[in-house]
Amino acid sequence: MLMLIVFCCSIFAQDVQLPDTATKSTETYEQRFARAEKLMKRGVALGREKKYRESVVELKKAIELIPDNGPLWYNLGMSLYNGGETAEARTAWQKTVSLRPDYADAWYMLGMLAAKEGRTADAITAYAKSSELKPLDGEAQSALIRECLKLARQNFEQLQKTDPARAKKLAGEFGGGATPSMGQGKHPLADTVIPGTGKTFDEMLEIFKRTPFQRQQSTGRK
Repeated sequence: MLMLIVFCCSIFAQDVQLPDTATKSTETYEQRFARAEKLMKRGVALGREKKYRESVVELKKAIELIPDNGPLWYNLGMSLYNGGETAEARTAWQKTVSLRPDYADAWYMLGMLAAKEGRTADAITAYAKSSELKPLDGEAQSALIRECLKLARQNFEQLQKTDPARAKKLAGEFGGGATPSMGQGKHPLADTVIPGTGKTFDEMLEIFKRTPFQRQQSTGRK
């Protein structure tokens, strides 16, 4: 699934905390906030123009002014990621969720990175958090189910090694449809708890059946 990456364009006042060193500055809180907002807007605009390096510079300046602002770190992560700095982007998004645990899009991006790197369990944990925070986000739900099925396939491959006879009965069940065949008894993975979700494989399959995978094309995540 192709996903166009966009930026979050707002700083929320409740996210901003004055650093301990601020009392040494001659600037007032309002002045610092106003400067950071201008820098952020400029950084986001540069990112949309695909001038990622320049965008990163502006966003880092804003973060120096108000380092405890989740949206600033999120936007920095977007510019870093789009500029090919994956490791630095991950660090920025980890900072985002440490400041704002309810930042669903940052969890989604962390899940996407983990999935690309083959860290299925970590991807599931991040996608599950994103889906929990934005339950109507079909894209996040689809990504979560995809990773759950990937883990199920990995478990199935392991089952082929440890119990070939049992695995043979399940042959073909992960070829596109993910629902266990009727009449074959309980799925051997049915009670396996999927990491990060608190749900079993069977429970995730039920979500899979109800998830609207056909999603209208959009300009990106908001």
